[in-house]
Amino acid sequence: MAMIKKAVSASEPAPSLEDYTNFHGMLCWPKTAKRCIDSFDGLVLFMPSNYGSATLEKYDRTRPALTVLRYYLLVLISFTGLSTLLKITKFHCARQENAQPITGPIAAESNEDLIADESVWQYIMDQSQTKNLKLTRRFEYSFCCGLISVVMLHITCSRNLLHLVEVYQVKPRPLRDAYSSFFSITC
Repeated sequence: MAMIKKAVSASEPAPSLEDYTNFHGMLCWPKTAKRCIDSFDGLVLFMPSNYGSATLEKYDRTRPALTVLRYYLLVLISFTGLSTLLKITKFHCARQENAQPITGPIAAESNEDLIADESVWQYIMDQSQTKNLKLTRRFEYSFCCGLISVVMLHITCSRNLLHLVEVYQVKPRPLRDAYSSFFSITC
């Protein structure tokens, strides 16, 4: 599958770390959401922590594309925006990374169950027809008093595409099952 680079308006500045932090914190203005979404010109993977390498295609949200409408549906349905608004979201980290090549799995620092493994990197390389990936930004949050934990990784490749990998975990099981249904509809 050939990746199509989105046209980004020259008049719009690239999203800042603060823009991405608010975007991933599920509480930002539509203009910021659009700029952040438009910056992801590679793959968008949105996966539960128990994803399997054989099912990665199922979690590829590149086609249909992530849109501002889908983003706000997720904000509403997941209650993550409300969590942030009510200040019950814990921001673990939001930072630029050193852009070193990815050579193995990457686990969240705040929750060792949130891991993007080698199968994720291989999937991105195969789909974007590239051989090198680098971690450029990392974001980690616990929403709704820890019921939802997420790590968001911004990955760049040798084709200069920005990929988004999100791995989430929902506790307890009944809530996880409900969220799984909601996420499959909205994402």
